[in-house]
Amino acid sequence: MGIENAIVDLIEGRRKSWILQSLLYFLSLVYQAVVNIRNVFYDQKLFKVHSSSLPVVSVGNIVAGGTGKTPFVQKLAMELSQIPGEIAILTRGYRSAAESHFVLASSGEGPLVPASLCGDEAYLLALRTKASIWVGKHRFQSLPKIEESQARLIFLEDGFQHRKISRDIDIVLLSAKDLFGKDFFLPRGYLRESPKNLLRADAIVITHVEEGMDFQKIEQRIRRFSSAPLVGFSSRYTMKKGFKGKKIGAFCGIAKPNSFYDALSAEGMHIVKTLTYPDHKIPSLQELSFFALECQKLEAEAIFCTEKDQVKFEKGLSLELPIEVLSMDLVCTKNENIWKEMVHSIHTRMKK
Repeated sequence: MGIENAIVDLIEGRRKSWILQSLLYFLSLVYQAVVNIRNVFYDQKLFKVHSSSLPVVSVGNIVAGGTGKTPFVQKLAMELSQIPGEIAILTRGYRSAAESHFVLASSGEGPLVPASLCGDEAYLLALRTKASIWVGKHRFQSLPKIEESQARLIFLEDGFQHRKISRDIDIVLLSAKDLFGKDFFLPRGYLRESPKNLLRADAIVITHVEEGMDFQKIEQRIRRFSSAPLVGFSSRYTMKKGFKGKKIGAFCGIAKPNSFYDALSAEGMHIVKTLTYPDHKIPSLQELSFFALECQKLEAEAIFCTEKDQVKFEKGLSLELPIEVLSMDLVCTKNENIWKEMVHSIHTRMKK
C-alpha cells in the first residue's frame, strides 16, 4: 500500500492508529497556519496579483479533490460556447509533465499533445469541449498568450487557492457527501482552506446530490459561512448496455474512488475486485495485466474505469479482459433558476 492510500485510509477511518492520526493532526495545524498566513498576505495586498483584459471565472474548491471540477468545467464551457477557442481553460496539469512548463494542450479542436504530457484532466477537457486548454504550474504566465488568441473568457480551473490571478467570478464546488473534507485540514482531513473563506465565493455549487438527501440541511450548514447563490447537481452515469447483474473488476486513480465503485454497484454490477491508485497516477501495464488476470479468475466479464483513467492509456491497450468506461455527466437538480442566471451572467461578460 502506498503512503497516499494509507493516509486516505486513516482519514476515512478504515485504518486506526492514534499515533499516526496525532502526527497527521499536528501536520494539519502547520498546513492550516501556512494557508491562513498566505491568505492574509493576499487580503492585505502584500502579494502581487495579475489581472487579465479578459473576464476570468475561477472554478475551485476548499477540499482536495472529489468535488467534480472537471465535469463541471466541461458542462459550463459547453453551455457557454461551441465556437473553437472562444473559451480558454487555464489549468495547472497537476502531476503531469507540463506542470513544470507551459503547454497548449488544445486550440479548441481536440488534443494537441498526449495525456502523458498535459495530464488526464486537461486531455479530457480537450476531448469534450471546444475550449483552448493551457497547462502549466505558473498560470499567470499564460495570460498574455491567451489574450492574443481569439478567447473571450478564461476559466481558471482549480483556481480558488490560486490567488495570483484576479478573477471576476469565484465559483466554489462542494460535495454533498462530504462538504468540508472530514472537518480537518490536510493531511488529517481534506480541507485546503477554512470554510470561513467561502465568503470569497460568488456562487457555490453542490455536487453529488443524491435522491433522498436533505438539501435544506446542506444549505443550512453552508449558510453559516456564506450567503452566495447556491445550486445543486446530481451525477448521471452512462455505459454500454449488458453489464447489469454481471461480475466485473474496477480500477481507478481519482480523489474519491469509493464514489466510482458505489456508482458501479448502483448500476447493478457486482464488483469482484478493485485496484486503487493515487489521483492522477498511472499504474504500470504489468499491474493492470495482473489485475485483469485476477478478475478473470473470479469470473469477471470486464474491468471498468473512469473517463479520467481511460485517457491515461494509449489506444489499443489490450488486457485479459475488455476495458469498459463508466461516463459521468452533471445535471442541475436544485435551484435550476439560479444556475440559468449564473450561466447568463457569465455569457453577458463574454459579450462586453
